[in-house]
Amino acid sequence: MLKLIRYAPIVLVILLVAAVPAVAGEGMAGADFHNYIAAVSKFFDPYSSPEFLYLPASLFLVAPFALLPEAVGFFAWNVLQLLSLLGGLWLMAPNLRAVLAALILVSPFAGILIYFGQFDGLLVLALGLGYSGVKANDPVRVGLTIALFTLKPVHVVLPSVVLLLLLPSWRLRARAVLIPLALFALSFLIWPTWLPDWIAVTPDAKQTEILVTRVATIPWRVTGLARSLAACCCAICLIAFRRHPATILSTALLVNLLLVTYFNPYSVVLAAPLIATVVDQLAGAGRVASKTSVGAG
Repeated sequence: MLKLIRYAPIVLVILLVAAVPAVAGEGMAGADFHNYIAAVSKFFDPYSSPEFLYLPASLFLVAPFALLPEAVGFFAWNVLQLLSLLGGLWLMAPNLRAVLAALILVSPFAGILIYFGQFDGLLVLALGLGYSGVKANDPVRVGLTIALFTLKPVHVVLPSVVLLLLLPSWRLRARAVLIPLALFALSFLIWPTWLPDWIAVTPDAKQTEILVTRVATIPWRVTGLARSLAACCCAICLIAFRRHPATILSTALLVNLLLVTYFNPYSVVLAAPLIATVVDQLAGAGRVASKTSVGAG
């Protein structure tokens, strides 16, 4: 962990360079963050802001940043996303090389994440928190993970189910579910009609958006063939490391991403946990093989 803390400032500086045009307000920079702020300003009727497509409980998380001056709030929001990305990867694979390998491979998409002000970094942190909860058989951490997953429920249905199944008893699973259920109950108390309102504004499930911005200058299209190949790679990883909960969870997250038709380039950061866990486990297997050969010699 100390190594991660030592290198974290360098990683943050590199990735935050992508936020400079966003703070300057160029193009579509910060578009999603601005949508969150607009919804916070209409707290009790968030779906009157036409671009707000998330569950209303997400406003609890965004509200503190909306109270800051816009440029400061946006910068702080991006720092939170990147720290969440780092922290989630470290919880999944406490290996500095594995974390850096994953960050390097997804860094262009992390730049797009920063550019728009999205919160997929928090989903990676949630996955790491859930993995630590599974290891400790802690339903509170698993429940908090599922509650955080509701930020983007369409992307995390499968890992939520896998998390619950990895707990060893139905009693623990029931306790874990209580936390997201309490969040939904609170949402209904504050926004009684949020569910039909949210369904009404949710994009057509058959429509796939292709976003090309000044940051994402290369046109990006996920074809059926590409998704099939990626799903096969996920299956291979799952077979190779089938006994490791970290790989099971990170594979479930990526497969869920491949299954949804609504896709944006910044969501590729959700592949980072699988990259980190596979690199970590390959490195661990290499260390074991090295020790074995030395012992045999």
